[in-house]
This record gives sequence, C-alpha cells and structure tokens, in this order.
Amino acid sequence: MLLTGVSGGMGSALVHYFAEREYQLVLQYHTDKEDLEKLLHSLNPTYEPQLYQADLRSEEAIVHLCSEAQKIYGTVDVLINNAGLSASSMIWKQPLDQWNDLLQVNLTAPFLMIKHLAPSMRYHHYGRIINISSVVAQLGAVGTSAYAASKSALFGLTKSAALELAPKGITVNTIALGYMQAGMIHELSEDRVKDIVSGIPMGSLGNPKSLAAMIEFLASEEAGYVTGQILNLNGGMYG
Repeated sequence: MLLTGVSGGMGSALVHYFAEREYQLVLQYHTDKEDLEKLLHSLNPTYEPQLYQADLRSEEAIVHLCSEAQKIYGTVDVLINNAGLSASSMIWKQPLDQWNDLLQVNLTAPFLMIKHLAPSMRYHHYGRIINISSVVAQLGAVGTSAYAASKSALFGLTKSAALELAPKGITVNTIALGYMQAGMIHELSEDRVKDIVSGIPMGSLGNPKSLAAMIEFLASEEAGYVTGQILNLNGGMYG
C-alpha cells in the first residue's frame, strides 16, 4: 500500500490506522520526517514501513518513488492519493503560482502516480486506486476556487481511469470527504469551525477512522466490483 501525504493531519491518522494493523506500507512525505518517525515508533517500535521524501510537484520525484516502491515489493497493489494542498484566496487575488501549485499536487500528482504504477498493476491483473477529494469540490466555498477546481477534477480522472483499467482487474474510486476531525480543519478559526459544524446534518466533524475503514474496504479483494465511484463521507452535508 502506497500512501501519499502522510505528514499532514489526515495522513498521520491514516498511518496510525494502517500501521497498527501492520500493513506493508510505503509512505510518501514532503516534510516533517521526525514527527512521522516518532508516530511510527510510538505505535510499534519494531514495525518499519518504507518512508520516502518526495516533492509531488516533480514527475522525476514521482517516478523515483514509484520505482523504489516496486523494487521493494515487486508491485504496488494499493495506491492512496491522499496528498493535498489548500490555500485561501479570493479568485481575483490568487497568484498564478499558487493556483499552479494546488493543481500540481491535488490533480497532476494523482495522475502521475496512476500513470507510473498502472503498468505494473496491469501486468499483475490487480490494483486498487483510491483518490481523496472533498465535499468542497461539490459545494464550493468562498476562497477555495483553486482547491475546489483541483478536487472536482479528480472525479473525471477517476471515472475515465476506471474505464481504462477495469479490463485488467484494477479499480479506481474517489472518496469525497466532508469536514473531519483531522487535517485542514485545524487551519480554520474556531468560529468558522462552529459555522461548518452547524451546517452538517450529523452535527459533528467526521472521525478519520471512518475514512480509514472505507479505504480498507475499497482496497480489499471483496471490493473488486466497485469502480469509477465517487463515495461521499460527509455526515449528510450535500448543501
């Protein structure tokens, strides 16, 4: 299982879940290696997943990451495109380089990860690809034009890639996350979080374990007939 974006809050929660269950993990991070190593050591001092630093804005770095992962395990059966950037800016103020960075990490990186792992998955006639999107891609939000655009584009990528890869037994799905107890929610003010929670029918932020459990199902052999889907995990927050 190759998981990107593990140095963020949501990534750390996923690492916690899968490391406790001793999955064979390849973990991509950009920064904060020490915090990641401390987390892993606190869970199980003898458990040693593979850690790789990679800037997902670089195709060269992605090619190296995929190549190293496949050298170790022969193939990567499960890819979880979790890495993501967010930046708040009104559209008439947003710098082009900020827009490009968000699209590079949130959209182009998942495309490149799939591109460079698909040949091995196709050869082995097996693969599970899971993209992480957001309810913001469906509802929109003030100041999130770049983020919403990048995350909604994952829907089209998912559906087309699913059609292309299905003949080889590979599934491609996206989970559109609502507001969770980990990750980018901590970048918002307390008042903004209260406003968000008031608009969630379930009346609370989501537990990251529910995301991990959904990923675990989609990564399983039993989920082999589920592909091209946008699965919503949002507490009923449909606008």
